[in-house]
Amino acid sequence: MSDEILTKKYAFELLRETEGSIEVTVTYVPPNCLDDLRISVPATGNPIQEDGFDRNPDGYRWDGETPRPSVTFEKQAKDSSTRFGGYSFTDTGGWAITQKPTITERYSAGGHSVQISEEITIQDHVAASADGNIIYIGPYEEYRVTGAEQRIRLIVPEAASLSPSRHSIRQTLKYASEDLHAGSRSDDVVAIAAPGARMSGLLAGLQSGNSGFWVKDSQRVATPHSTWIHEYIHTRQDVNYSKTTRWFIEGSANYYAALLAYRQRLASYDEFHELVSTSKDENAVLAEPDRWPSPYTDYKKGCRVLAALDLEIRLATDGDTTLESVFWKINRADDRLTHPKLTDIVETVADEDLGPWLDEYARSTASPDVTRAPELFEAAYTVPVSGRQPVCPACDTVTSAAFCPTCGTALNAECEHCYAPISGSEAFCAACGSEL
Repeated sequence: MSDEILTKKYAFELLRETEGSIEVTVTYVPPNCLDDLRISVPATGNPIQEDGFDRNPDGYRWDGETPRPSVTFEKQAKDSSTRFGGYSFTDTGGWAITQKPTITERYSAGGHSVQISEEITIQDHVAASADGNIIYIGPYEEYRVTGAEQRIRLIVPEAASLSPSRHSIRQTLKYASEDLHAGSRSDDVVAIAAPGARMSGLLAGLQSGNSGFWVKDSQRVATPHSTWIHEYIHTRQDVNYSKTTRWFIEGSANYYAALLAYRQRLASYDEFHELVSTSKDENAVLAEPDRWPSPYTDYKKGCRVLAALDLEIRLATDGDTTLESVFWKINRADDRLTHPKLTDIVETVADEDLGPWLDEYARSTASPDVTRAPELFEAAYTVPVSGRQPVCPACDTVTSAAFCPTCGTALNAECEHCYAPISGSEAFCAACGSEL
């Protein structure tokens, strides 16, 4: 017998005269077998309206007759980052970055098995990740790019003041999607350029769920500290980490943000090496997060250990295998990733006993050296970089500068009408025909 489906649809509106709160409407489509349905909204969800539900001290109860009962309530949108300060989510009255609320259901269905299916209602002024963990509400423009087996949607709010170009952000995310061979790709990823003036604090970006993130609109693309790539990497992590391997989350995001920026020629090898060989928090014990000396330990020492581990694997396999194979395998592991499990995966990938190495640098205060070896990274690319480097269309000079050093042609510019990339040498935009 197949399961009956209880459909649950979310819709969102701004409360333009109320900063800090948004309006949420949840509509249910009960199957015929459902006898009773009771729901509870967040304690801070001030009621606005209900249709087909009766309010009671415990929440709301369906009247049993209305075919599409709904509840509308206020949701607190502002949420501060306890680790870095500033807001993780916010609402200004004119726009909001938020996530769907948690609503619990209790129901009876006469012995039938019922599954709940959640949907985000399509609205012109709402951009949401498929799981609803990242939602933008307000006026915006959307720019799409196709990566490897996935679509990435760049959401640029009307209130945003982007420092990097839309084209450069789309390109760096496209290449990150194609270059990282670690599996776990969501079909559709939402990336929001958050208006940084209202996202105060040290938090430069935030990923939530498996298919969405926001990044402050001022964050650069051409840097080994790329927040755009860092938050995208988080969408590729599908691992049940344990306390002793929690450091791998931010450590791998920081490391691959730097490595993929280097692969894209958005950072030099010197810049890449300086980041991954940092001495910050070098005496911390990664496997003991309760004793980390700062909120950045996993970002810093975790990144350094993974850079050195990547080199160990490359050396052990003559450049045929890299840390990406470890990433790939832990994404597919069914059980929780403990330190012994991580050790087993590393040793399988490297075909070498690296357990003592990993114990030394993840479970003690020791820190590994990250040897300067650009040739090893060049030799171990899993995706060829040919054609990835920016090339001047006027004289074919390979460069990552804003202006060609040979002929002076402006590079990485955009058409002001359609935001398509232009070289600076054309009279008209090839994409929309506008005069430049």
